[in-house]
Amino acid sequence: NPLLYMLAYGAGFVAQATYDPFAWLHGSLSVTYVNATLLEPPVATAADPTPPFVPGQNLPYVPPVVIRADLGADHRLATWKDEDLVGRIGAGYSYVGRRPLPYSQKASPISLLDVRGSLTWHGLELGLEIFNLLDTQYAASEYYFVSNWDPSQPPSRIPERTIAAGAPRTFLATLGVSL
Repeated sequence: NPLLYMLAYGAGFVAQATYDPFAWLHGSLSVTYVNATLLEPPVATAADPTPPFVPGQNLPYVPPVVIRADLGADHRLATWKDEDLVGRIGAGYSYVGRRPLPYSQKASPISLLDVRGSLTWHGLELGLEIFNLLDTQYAASEYYFVSNWDPSQPPSRIPERTIAAGAPRTFLATLGVSL
């Protein structure tokens, strides 16, 4: 793997903040930024005589920006049989910036929205979470490399984009018991 032989340098930061403006409202934000660059490319080999990496380029596959924001609320909705019925709702947003790929390519950015809601009463909790609420089609992993998918054909030296598809809209229902 040519990535194992690269020397890279990176500088960046991670920031996280939480905010509870009211007893029932909770928010958090996390931001990561990195500028990772190659100091030297991998050594050319017989299998890869012209590696697609050059000094000074951004480190492939490392997103320069990752953001996660969450907002949630909880509130006592009613009292029944001397026990509070508590409702909770929340939403989360994730963003992964355009990741650099080999051969001066860039991966598409990723933007996802998740929501959740639950009811809790007397140690029982019923919840529903929906991941990727907008059913965004995205590449969870995106690569760009020379490949040979058909062994009956002569090997190509032309790089191709290859992806691993991200999860579609997903529903998760839970029933919890607290003892």
